[in-house]
Amino acid sequence: MQRYRQALEPARDSLTRQMRRSEVESSTEPLVAIVDRRLLTVKWGPQDHASGMMTARHATAVIGDTVNSSREESHVADRSRRSAGVRHHVLLSIVGLDRIKGNAHYAGKREQESIVSAGPLPWTIVPATQFHDFAATVVSWTERDGAATIPPLLVQPIAPADVADVLAEIAVGDARGHHPDLAGPEPQDLVDMARRTLDARGRKLRLVPAWAGVFGTEWSGNVMLPSEGARIAPTTFDDWLATQR
Repeated sequence: MQRYRQALEPARDSLTRQMRRSEVESSTEPLVAIVDRRLLTVKWGPQDHASGMMTARHATAVIGDTVNSSREESHVADRSRRSAGVRHHVLLSIVGLDRIKGNAHYAGKREQESIVSAGPLPWTIVPATQFHDFAATVVSWTERDGAATIPPLLVQPIAPADVADVLAEIAVGDARGHHPDLAGPEPQDLVDMARRTLDARGRKLRLVPAWAGVFGTEWSGNVMLPSEGARIAPTTFDDWLATQR
């Protein structure tokens, strides 16, 4: 949920910018609804770019999360939205889902993709790599007594704001099905990312590189890196790191 919100919070500004550039700006109809797990939604329209809560049935596109909904509940909701004029369901996903087996979170995301792609609405699924703060997140999971275990993962981290820009762009366009992987500009080693993040934040912590816990050796190699033909976002890890000091 945290990952999802990280991308959707900056999407508010991105959607407003996209709408101002869009031909639909002259319309009086709301354009996009963002739907989180509790099905709370925020609307944007040409006359009122952040007017508060609404039902996603009244939007023409939905950026939505279905993780707490059954397949049938999700399809019922999408059929209702379609009858009300919604034409596009956009789902944020994760790069490498099909390469990792036995992980409950990834299994849940695969089910999300299956629900959306089998639903009644035209859809776009956008797989993105991990965010720039992923190393810090892993540290928070494993930190004990002044040390943290960090798997030597290869990742190509991306800024949530860059993801938000792409989601906004896609939401105001036509459905594309499976969108190419979305990634940051540079591959990184997670242990080095953790060390540099801690240094930037002025924290002293012993890092122990190891395949342990959730991250076994099945995560090694290129499994978390984008596929060929990926769309590359501009913000580097160094750019983000400069904001952490």
